[in-house]
Amino acid sequence: MILTRKWLSKFLDLNKITNTQISHALNALGFEVESETDFAKLNTKLLIGYVEQIEKIPDTHLSFCHVNIGTKQPLEIVCGASNVAAGQFVVVAPVGATIANGLTMGERKIKGYNSQGMICALNEIGMPKTSLWEEENDMIYVIHSDIDLIHLIGKTVDEIKYNDYVWEVDLTLNRSDALASLQLLKEVANYFALKIQKPYTKNLDVKTISNPKLDIHIAKHIQQEINSFTYQSYQIKENISNLHARDDLWLKLNGHKSLPNQMENMAMLATVQTGQPIILIDQAKLQDPLHLEIIKHEDKDVLALIAKKQIVQIIGLETTPEFCVDNNTKTMLAIRLNFKSSLMRKQQKNLNLSNLNLQRYMKPLNPNLFELSDQVFMHILNDYKILEAKSAHVFEAKDANAKNKFVLTLGEIKNILGFEIKAHHIASLFKTLDFKIKHNGDKLTFYPDLNRVDLYGKNDICEEIARLYGYDNIPEAPLIIQSNHHEDKLKANLESKLGNYLIGVGFNNIKTYSLISKEANDEWNLFALKRPIVLNSPLSQMREVYRMNLTNSIIETAVYNSLNNNKRLKLWEIGDVYTREVRQRHLGVLVTGDVVQEPIVKNNLENNYFYLKGVVDAILAFYQIDPLRISFNEVKPINKQIHPFINAEIKIDQKIIGFIFKLNPKFEINQKIKPTFVTELNLDLLFEMAEKTIIVKPIAKFQPSSRDVSLILPEFITYQELTQNILNDVSKVMSYKLMGEYENDEMKAKQEKSITLSFVFNDWDKQLTEAEITAEWDKVLNNIKKMNLTIR
Repeated sequence: MILTRKWLSKFLDLNKITNTQISHALNALGFEVESETDFAKLNTKLLIGYVEQIEKIPDTHLSFCHVNIGTKQPLEIVCGASNVAAGQFVVVAPVGATIANGLTMGERKIKGYNSQGMICALNEIGMPKTSLWEEENDMIYVIHSDIDLIHLIGKTVDEIKYNDYVWEVDLTLNRSDALASLQLLKEVANYFALKIQKPYTKNLDVKTISNPKLDIHIAKHIQQEINSFTYQSYQIKENISNLHARDDLWLKLNGHKSLPNQMENMAMLATVQTGQPIILIDQAKLQDPLHLEIIKHEDKDVLALIAKKQIVQIIGLETTPEFCVDNNTKTMLAIRLNFKSSLMRKQQKNLNLSNLNLQRYMKPLNPNLFELSDQVFMHILNDYKILEAKSAHVFEAKDANAKNKFVLTLGEIKNILGFEIKAHHIASLFKTLDFKIKHNGDKLTFYPDLNRVDLYGKNDICEEIARLYGYDNIPEAPLIIQSNHHEDKLKANLESKLGNYLIGVGFNNIKTYSLISKEANDEWNLFALKRPIVLNSPLSQMREVYRMNLTNSIIETAVYNSLNNNKRLKLWEIGDVYTREVRQRHLGVLVTGDVVQEPIVKNNLENNYFYLKGVVDAILAFYQIDPLRISFNEVKPINKQIHPFINAEIKIDQKIIGFIFKLNPKFEINQKIKPTFVTELNLDLLFEMAEKTIIVKPIAKFQPSSRDVSLILPEFITYQELTQNILNDVSKVMSYKLMGEYENDEMKAKQEKSITLSFVFNDWDKQLTEAEITAEWDKVLNNIKKMNLTIR
């Protein structure tokens, strides 16, 4: 990003601020200055001249020119540029001047003609070649201005803002907002406590016209990639033939190669200052519906605006001649777009181009810059005296302008930064940065600048405080090492024990990437977590958000292995899932294909729901969860990839700690995988609800007694519900288990089944008598009767 002193001086009083101080300020604020160029020192004695007459030198491409630089006699200069002509105002290096390429002017003869200096091209006086078209390197620079240049003849090029001081600043990804020079302006003003004079905020007396009525169609597959899409109309009195030299040179210093269409250059003046690219179209030329979609161009997929199969603009390039603004244009259509970064990085890659527009489309910027962009562009049009009227904005897509709010206490700020800072001092650090800070006792509420889309949490705010306070100003203090309480490793030990168990029963541990696609994150959000962490500038759409589930990744692993003919899998992973507020520890387990396959003895065990449920039961047992607290309840699947009937939520005391389900057969067939069952558990919540006190009891030394009962019950009654009701107020049951299940045709017709339960009775302190066992057994039978169940 480029920043120039003369542009800053339009808004700030820099009379007492040196260039060195500004360089120090930029570095201190985190904007690393990569290079500095003082154009005033690149050349000596460059003057503004006027070409009074020229004469072609026979048999050469040279011209003999008479150039007025305010002396009694005009200079005689031999010039080889193809564009030199009488009546031009030009940059002249007279005799004795030294220019940026090291050449010192002297008086000499060329083809027999006297030459007293040189009419200069921009590359000869220090303008970077990257800012010039190839043909401009062989052309003199012709000065245009809104002021009478006759009065500037003989004066230095400082009059056209050429002798500028330029900083090239390296921006970190989180400060993409500084791709708008107005953002850097705020930072410099805040550092030096200067008041910003804001010419773009003054009200202009501009007529209002009705909003344009356009038929716009956005391709479905890119609708989610568009953050905002607005358009409006500008009525202009006329087009312009040239930018003023001060604006043209400033754009060149910013790395913009001047376009033949001067209105596009004017739009770029607004883009560099606001960060929002502007697409200009002659509204009268647009008679058909406008489509935004991906098209084939030179065998590459590119995003473009098209009308009736004609390209209006390939996003990031110029508007095509069939639709661009020209000398006959009366009404311009201005379109402003903001995209997801991943889409525009692909666009940049396919175009193999990096210009000022694409640089801003690619980076995460405030999607609601259209008002500021309109304000600045309107002032630029007004400065050129060509603006007649404009319409309001029309929104095709608009991002919700969420106002982030962060609440911190002074204690939290001290803990994060390591030093104490007063509330009024914190507020004074943000004077011109468009932050609003409210102070209530020990509590500070921050409302950040809406352009700062990189601020997500309290740590980011504290980082801003430290940055503005000045890292070099943070007081030095000796390191204090405090002893902490012994870390409770029970949670980690349980996870280790859990992993050992899963490995012991044949499962393979996998590790998957924490970044997944937004679509997959939403589709598999089993736990209904909110506020995902979305990367500002992801490397691809497949890695754009921190995952809120493990299920998607573990299924992708199974599919990948199946495609490589590894179809029998037992996988598990313990990993973190993330939101902006929380970080949770989850366990994912997947089984696909046969659980046991012994071809020699023909002993195969097919994968099924009850196998994985048994694994879940064993896991819950590690956490000493009482089975009576656990329930498996059928739920409606959150997506079409889950089996509509074989799926359940797992609850402990009515709190959801996980899910268990089978994949939809259609999905399994499509992905070419065997029947697959998956479970995902929230280990943090499971640990919270676990019985952490281990009570060691001796083995009962008295003789146990057992009783069995066979029941006929409806199919809808769950095992948990049955056992909880049967054991209500029964105190002497040491254990119970399911012995068997039976179902005949008559039961099937009635949607019933028969099960046999076995109960073991005993006491820790004495031998139970037959009468005591019978009394406990009667309680069991009585509870069965209360449930209206039939005893076989």
